[in-house]
Amino acid sequence: MPGSDLRVGIPRILRRRARWVSVRLRHPRG
Repeated sequence: MPGSDLRVGIPRILRRRARWVSVRLRHPRG
């Protein structure tokens, strides 16, 4: 079901992005 996949896919991407941003802020690498 595409609808269910999107419902679970959107929050997954948001969580991944939030984690990546938090890691970048915690360990900034020039």
